[in-house]
Amino acid sequence: MKIRRDKIFHNLMPYEWENEEKKIISTREDHDHNTTWITHTHNDEINNGLSQEHPDQTIIEYVIRSKGVTVSKKLYKNKNITNLKERKDGSLNDRHAWNALRGDIGEHIARMNLMYYLRHHYPNGRIDSMFDSEFKRDNSQGYVVGHHGKHILKIKNYPNMEILEHRGDAPADYKCIKEIDGLFLFNHQFGQYLIVMESKTGSLTKTDEESLVSNLFNPLRKMFPDRKPAYLLFGTKEQIYTNDEFRVLKHKPVSIYKMLQQHSIDTMFMTFNETSDEFDKMADQVVKQYKWLNDLELHAKGWRKKEDCLELYNGGQRPVYTLRRDPQNPKIWHELPVKSHEQHL
Repeated sequence: MKIRRDKIFHNLMPYEWENEEKKIISTREDHDHNTTWITHTHNDEINNGLSQEHPDQTIIEYVIRSKGVTVSKKLYKNKNITNLKERKDGSLNDRHAWNALRGDIGEHIARMNLMYYLRHHYPNGRIDSMFDSEFKRDNSQGYVVGHHGKHILKIKNYPNMEILEHRGDAPADYKCIKEIDGLFLFNHQFGQYLIVMESKTGSLTKTDEESLVSNLFNPLRKMFPDRKPAYLLFGTKEQIYTNDEFRVLKHKPVSIYKMLQQHSIDTMFMTFNETSDEFDKMADQVVKQYKWLNDLELHAKGWRKKEDCLELYNGGQRPVYTLRRDPQNPKIWHELPVKSHEQHL
């Protein structure tokens, strides 16, 4: 089966070929991004001028390099911890919350990679906003993005959205039938696209192909009738490929692709560069910051002794605490303020 070259995303879309009389479905390419992530604490240079409690303080920085272009973004900030805590309705101490945190970090990474890909691989394209000029991101929960018939598309916790379906007789009888990790309006000479991005750092087994059509794309098509629908699944290499080198798709991604193909919906796949262990390390740094903000018990990750000072590290580039030994009583240590610490260095 050949993919038409006028399909702008054909390199990310599945295609079929034969190897020793066996049909194989793979993709022509994945994103070619070289990515790195850096954890930070309140003493690092990126957070200069911000208090430890400031919502814009950076916890994780993310750097993407491709085609000679480097972009550095603040991947995860203090306010994202609050958003996650409110969204999942609980602390970050149990396994469910831990997996939710990993998934939330994955959503941020997937969105950054997709936006970078669209902007730098398709310079003649344009990502349009679906909000009016009065839209305020920090006060957008419940904002209605679109509606048609018994369905409403609204912001759950920016940039996450949800589709609600009216059920029952009462005007307020709405039920969430689908959550959306990312929704993008992309314009190109080959057409106007509505790209739905879904990020998966865990298993794909719970993904229901039929509900992607009934609960996701059927309502969206009615709300955005002039847009070509496209679905991007961003997952781990272990979830998507049986053979990473040739990008041979596993059974579940193939099943998703074939179901959406029947309904004329383009399907694309991208994978994380980050391993499961790296997601754990990023989540661990967020939990450490959460504990700092809530005065919970915290263990230092590393230390360094320098003259009469002891520097305690917690995953960032600079120490989070610097202690100086009392000259009168060597058993007592005093915390140095950040400015004094920097002068000492």
